Amino acid sequence: MPCASIGFLVFYLLKPTVMLTAATLFAFGLLAMFIRWPETGTLTVLFLLYTNIAVLAVRPPGSEGAAAGPRLVVALGAMWLILGASMIYQVFVRKEPLLIDRGFMLMIAFLTACLASSLFARDQQLMGKYLADYLIEGVALYFLVINVIRDFATLRRAMWVLLLAGSLMASFSIMQKVTHTEQNTYGGFALMDRGPQYNQDAQETLQRERAAGKIGSGGELVGQARSAGPVDASNQYAGILVVLLPLAVLRFRTEASRTLRVLAVVAAGLIFGGILLTFSRGCLLAAVVVFILMSFMGLLKLRHILISMVCVGLLIAILQPTVVTRMMTLGRINALFHGSDDGGQTPDGSVILRYELDVAAWQVFLNHPILGVGPGQFSTYYSVNYVNRIGLQELKKGYQAHNLYFQALAETGLIGLACFVSIMASIMLGLWKERGRSANSRPELALTASAFFLSLTAFSMFSIFSHLTDQRYFWLMFALSSAATRIVHRCCKEQVADDPSVRRSAAPGLWPEAGDAYSN
Repeated sequence: MPCASIGFLVFYLLKPTVMLTAATLFAFGLLAMFIRWPETGTLTVLFLLYTNIAVLAVRPPGSEGAAAGPRLVVALGAMWLILGASMIYQVFVRKEPLLIDRGFMLMIAFLTACLASSLFARDQQLMGKYLADYLIEGVALYFLVINVIRDFATLRRAMWVLLLAGSLMASFSIMQKVTHTEQNTYGGFALMDRGPQYNQDAQETLQRERAAGKIGSGGELVGQARSAGPVDASNQYAGILVVLLPLAVLRFRTEASRTLRVLAVVAAGLIFGGILLTFSRGCLLAAVVVFILMSFMGLLKLRHILISMVCVGLLIAILQPTVVTRMMTLGRINALFHGSDDGGQTPDGSVILRYELDVAAWQVFLNHPILGVGPGQFSTYYSVNYVNRIGLQELKKGYQAHNLYFQALAETGLIGLACFVSIMASIMLGLWKERGRSANSRPELALTASAFFLSLTAFSMFSIFSHLTDQRYFWLMFALSSAATRIVHRCCKEQVADDPSVRRSAAPGLWPEAGDAYSN
């Protein structure tokens, strides 16, 4: 760090500019703010991560859809330094213990399983990239987040930051749709997934069919581009939005201020609108399931359910009416297993491709059941060969499995999948137990545990239809959920200690929570 500072000072003295001076002053201002209010740095990083601003900022001009490459490592490293500074403040200034919870230990176990699987990897470079991404965007991020989110007030602000980030992303997508400015990506915040690119004649045909309102085999308007947000992947974009819906409902139910409750409703509406514009059937199905579970778990009352259904209907009618037709195509999946004499009832190409990739991943697993074929190897070296053996449609380039669990089976075997699923199950079990423990004494804490449990439920369901593209979103949500488990547990213990009547009714824990920490 001192060497970097000296290098920057020399560069500035040799070539001072107005922009460089402004950037320097802005950087020092941020540094001073982070030193004065360390939590500000944490919340800023959460916002930058979730909106993907860091990636957009380091991409070369004119390459909004391309990967940032090494520049992304620099951007993430800078944000990790800010989180590290907040962690140092917690440990050395506030004298808090360094936290290492069960989720982190299971992540290390999964890393060990990946290292064992890498012995069978054909391409060591791909394997190295996978492990580096997991260490930086998974292990390091999880460790830093659980050590900087330590109290209920910070957790509450973190939720609002995520809702602000989701609302901002969805707002650009909705504005793009309403104003018919699909060619404008708004600085990379509203990228479009236009599907396969064909020759000019085919593109002109698609445009004519779209103008005529023709509905394709997938239930969408022919030629209709799908919102991909700032991550340039429509399904992934829908996935990072759908997990925010339970948090928006939580803030609506628990905020004391009417203004904040209204803002939570607005955030939920914007986020759901953004999901509609992605046409992601998997995420919409996850949203329906989560909505039903919110009703059973007490996050939504009967009047909230009825009002929500009316609002959802209006959003669909205004923004994307054809999404209903697209969802109805899920009924054709049965034809994959039993066949269909009616050609119009066969699944669309996207569903067939996912089915083939799932079968291919399963067959790779059967051939390499213990440790798999190595991290990052399936799409490049196995998907084409195994898919083409099925014979439903020809595959000419490699794809990920589009199923997180099957891909983990194929690449890391039973051992890797067991470690991976254990991380998810451990944290979700901890949230479920804390929900039950605090249900009678602290309803707000019970609702908090329920909301994070449902967010992870949405992620778990979405993962059935998608692979892990930008894994920092996945591990960030699990880290926040683990922190929520620990915070809810501590608040309940403090109330039990202060109130003897609560102490008598508190049920003892039968299983150590995912948020329980070992101190160093």
